[in-house]
Amino acid sequence: MSSDSPPTRAGEQALALGLRLLQDGDQAGAEAAFRQACQRALAAGDAPLAAQARGNQAACTRLLERLDEAVLGFQEALAIQRQAGLEQSPHTQLNLARTLRDLGNQRFGEGQQLAAAEAWQAASADLLELAPFVERLALLLNLAGLRYLLGEPRRTLELSVLAEPLLDEHTPLELRAQLHANRGLALHAGGHSEQAQRDLERARELFHQVGDPEREARQWAALSDLHRYRGHLAQAIALHERVLAMEQAGGFRVTEPGGLLYGDLHDRSLGMLKRAEDRPAEPRGCAVGAPVDAEQLRSSPDGGQRPVLMLVPPTWGLFGPSFPRGATSIASFLESRAVPALVLPLAHCVDDLAGTGVARAQLQATLSDALASLKPRAIGLSIPFTYLYPRALEMAAMLRALDPELPIVVGGPHVTYQDRECLADSPAIDAVVRGEGEWAFLELLRALEQGSDLGAVQGVTWRGPRGGIHRNPQQPLGELAELPPVDFTRLPEAFVRRMEVSAVTSRGCSFRCRFCHEYRFWRGQVRSHAPERVLRELTVLAERYDNHLRGVDDSMLDMSSPYFFRLLELLGPSGLLPPDFGFLTRLDTINHEGLAAMKRAGIHNLSVGAESGSQVVLDAMGKGLRVEQIAQAMGMARDTGVATNGFFILGHPGDSPEQAAVSRDFVERCFQQELLNWTDLSIFTPYPGTPYFAAPERYGVELLGRDWSLWRRSNRPIAQLAGYSAGEIYLDYLRLLQVQARYRGSAS
Repeated sequence: MSSDSPPTRAGEQALALGLRLLQDGDQAGAEAAFRQACQRALAAGDAPLAAQARGNQAACTRLLERLDEAVLGFQEALAIQRQAGLEQSPHTQLNLARTLRDLGNQRFGEGQQLAAAEAWQAASADLLELAPFVERLALLLNLAGLRYLLGEPRRTLELSVLAEPLLDEHTPLELRAQLHANRGLALHAGGHSEQAQRDLERARELFHQVGDPEREARQWAALSDLHRYRGHLAQAIALHERVLAMEQAGGFRVTEPGGLLYGDLHDRSLGMLKRAEDRPAEPRGCAVGAPVDAEQLRSSPDGGQRPVLMLVPPTWGLFGPSFPRGATSIASFLESRAVPALVLPLAHCVDDLAGTGVARAQLQATLSDALASLKPRAIGLSIPFTYLYPRALEMAAMLRALDPELPIVVGGPHVTYQDRECLADSPAIDAVVRGEGEWAFLELLRALEQGSDLGAVQGVTWRGPRGGIHRNPQQPLGELAELPPVDFTRLPEAFVRRMEVSAVTSRGCSFRCRFCHEYRFWRGQVRSHAPERVLRELTVLAERYDNHLRGVDDSMLDMSSPYFFRLLELLGPSGLLPPDFGFLTRLDTINHEGLAAMKRAGIHNLSVGAESGSQVVLDAMGKGLRVEQIAQAMGMARDTGVATNGFFILGHPGDSPEQAAVSRDFVERCFQQELLNWTDLSIFTPYPGTPYFAAPERYGVELLGRDWSLWRRSNRPIAQLAGYSAGEIYLDYLRLLQVQARYRGSAS
């Protein structure tokens, strides 16, 4: 059709109108005119005009800040050109790249880091080819920093290598500083501390020259953390004091010092001082990315039936992947009730040290293979810790995409108290089992398979067919005698051989420490397993799997009870106790007779919840302990030749810089008098299920955010107190580490 035809002339007129309206500032009117111009040009078969009009329409949409629509508009303009065999317009390509960049900026501001990374990555090819160098450099640096936040420091280094040649004498100092900051953090995560220090110091200097005190303070904080992990605690403390002074002067707060990663990456990398090139490419005992071997997960004797598959997000302890006791107990119970069940701990097949992107791909492949090879009848997703909750939601979304009909049920402490919130957070999850899982999950499975009313299943919160959330009454606690022995054959054998596992002798706690949710979770009841159960676990692990129990990790192991002495009578003669085997017990149960019996059984290690050396803080905790009792009990252990590890918490309500100093002096005296051999230090976390989470303002607690991945029993404050800031709490944490290092030569 000629350019003089009516449809073409009408399209040109609409295009001209749009340009005039745009010049007059009427972006919405211009957008409508360009839309009309595109439609008329397409009707006339005029591809160049249609592409131009669609590109202009997308530009207006971008100005109106509807970025998702603008991306589609530019993509359609380019598609029109491709279909017509026309040369791609560099102008349209650059506009698309810039819009994707802006969309990434928007997603990042909304906290959607993965979506931001996808948008920036999509923008990178055209932006790096067509944009001025400052835009190219800024995109690379933003993407590098985001890859670091996503747990991919190796990608950060790769992007930094691409960015560095773009630097010249005209590069803004702020971009130079950003390059050094990103690279320093990534090098630090990889264990290259000396190179990291040089980059972070240079970044600090440049941000100072730019006049950006907040970003300068972040570099000081990163340097403080770097010195901490190198064991230079005096330097770490001095630098953190500088950060606090800058915060006070500038009215800002540095969160997550320097943006440093903390979590499993720190636990397994920085904490152990492993260099990136020395790490294995995949976890032992599992070919990463290989299909799940159904034979590794041993099927039940009757075979043929589709199993319930229990899944646990990747979880690690200090010495290896953690034993998923809750999930394995449920699987063992289901098997005993003729319901085939298997456990797949994702730490067996997912290597987080390879970076978030690789780990996510491994997770996706593992779940896909598990569903294809095992064809489970339902998924039980165990969430033993709050910090694993986001990972569990990600797993649920993957599972739902793989199988829209598969029942997905979750359980664990966090979702017990956040059950409605969990179902609101994830449309992929069908139900939450609250509290004790074995009996409620069995009843839920039966109801699902029989198509009966879920409202009759006690202890469950579930999503109705119309999307409503229903919370059923609590289920009574079960009889522990009904639980079969833990069946380790429900797990992959290679995993059992390398997992870190401790025994438990009971469920429940009769004490009401305010920082702990256990009294509420178990409703104040304590139910004990037979001591023979612990001996059986010890024996099976040692003789069948060449693994061993690391100890008894129990809230209610009473050293004055007949149960305790019976346990020692069974464990001592077994000959299967490793040298580091130990007990966790309450300080107010320690006595001479119990310690002597431990020694006779060959057990020389004891862990105790001292929690604080300040009576003010102990009283606020509801511990029911006196500081004098703590010292006396540890003195008895020392005199018997039993080594003591003490748990201590900083930043709990009642704490303050003054009380932290009291507690620190107490810890130092304990080391001087050889009452303590080690401390396990943590910063107060107001977990769901505690009064501090339910009513923080009543206790002077300020929650600093709800990024659940940071809610660990960790060394990073996620809350602060009135009169005791997060920065001050962290400073006192460093000071306590310094006390320990003086006597034990470690800053871990």
